[in-house]
Amino acid sequence: MQDLFGNEIKPGKLVNGKLKKRKSEAAHETLIAVHGKVEGKKCRQCVFFYYVTYSKSYPKCLQSGCTGHTPNHDWSGRWQACGKFEEKQSKK
Repeated sequence: MQDLFGNEIKPGKLVNGKLKKRKSEAAHETLIAVHGKVEGKKCRQCVFFYYVTYSKSYPKCLQSGCTGHTPNHDWSGRWQACGKFEEKQSKK
């Protein structure tokens, strides 16, 4: 994504001129850095990906350590799976 002047904009929130990421995004980057990536797989296909349900459903990852009850800890099922990926068993 680019601004009006053609400069590249990184996704995230700017706080005092610095890019601020959610804790879950930072945790995902750490998992990828430590354990590597699994090509062609997404987090939602992993056994460690689950939902906490109250009035809405909130996605979480057991491997991340970000399982708090805040949107700051919400995981994205679209993120690329890390090296700790384990395929979900199909329901029969």
